[in-house]
Amino acid sequence: MSRYKEYRSGTLRLDGWDYRRSAWYFVTVCTADRRPFFGRVRNGVVGLSSAGCIAAQEWRRTPSVRPYVRLDSWIVMPDHIHGLIGITTESPFYSGNNATDHPAVDSSRRDESTGAGKTQSNDEFRLHAHSLGAIMCQYKSMCTKRIRRNGMPEFEWQSRFYDRIVRSRNAFRNIRRYIQNHPDE
Repeated sequence: MSRYKEYRSGTLRLDGWDYRRSAWYFVTVCTADRRPFFGRVRNGVVGLSSAGCIAAQEWRRTPSVRPYVRLDSWIVMPDHIHGLIGITTESPFYSGNNATDHPAVDSSRRDESTGAGKTQSNDEFRLHAHSLGAIMCQYKSMCTKRIRRNGMPEFEWQSRFYDRIVRSRNAFRNIRRYIQNHPDE
């Protein structure tokens, strides 16, 4: 028996959840090999490099390019970005710009196309417009193009990103606090 197994990890996405639906997500996206392209932390403060400034500019620009997106707390760290990102498409619960007004996510709202017992189609693995995956793919693409043009042709992202659906106001507040205090940790 081999000590090493070849594997491809499956999706980290919540089975049955439609990532185009209105919700808040806690997102972390990392550079390849966690290389500190974006700057350094000194005395609890993040000093951004030119690549870090580009990453911040593109993150800040996201809602103006994608009007169905809202941002709350976010931070660019030397080798990753944390952010609270809200998708408001068809939002029955979005009630304004104040993120604390956003109620808990109704996790019973499921995408019927990924229900149990259904055959997977090739379409299921495509990025859907306005989905969290599409937003992050576009963000990473824009950053990569600008950073490489700015003199860092070796810049790369980790191939995936981490996300968590924010399910309550309390969780939202805790994540916001974590992001705001992150450089000191």
